[in-house]
Amino acid sequence: MTVGVVDESVPLDIASMSFVNPITALGLVEAIKNCKSKVAVQNGAASQLGRMIMKVCATEGITLINIVRRDEQVKMLKEEHGQKYVLNSKSEGFHDELKALCKELKATVMLDAVQGDEFGKVLECLPSRSTAYCYGALSE
Repeated sequence: MTVGVVDESVPLDIASMSFVNPITALGLVEAIKNCKSKVAVQNGAASQLGRMIMKVCATEGITLINIVRRDEQVKMLKEEHGQKYVLNSKSEGFHDELKALCKELKATVMLDAVQGDEFGKVLECLPSRSTAYCYGALSE
């Protein structure tokens, strides 16, 4: 097989993820670095792209506060991906916990793949003058 050519048996959506997701992860981590931040909040963290962002952030010394929607995702990101900060957006007291963590760690950047109503609620947990990058719409 020639480098850069995908076998025709591979579905187009799968083939595109092998290029688009890694480039997006690298670009978003560069955006965090351009904001001169060492801590970012990541919504939709359990996705394939979210996990790629975790790997790149780890190599760049950037701490992530990861937001997911299910307890099993919290467990997976902590146990399998070594993430220290993982919050379930559906849990009681989520916003208070996120706000306190953002203040403690000085998070000033948000990466959002969800959007919808949750976007504004999460952004409110970050200090004023923070930066948000929206790159998806999982909430539809």
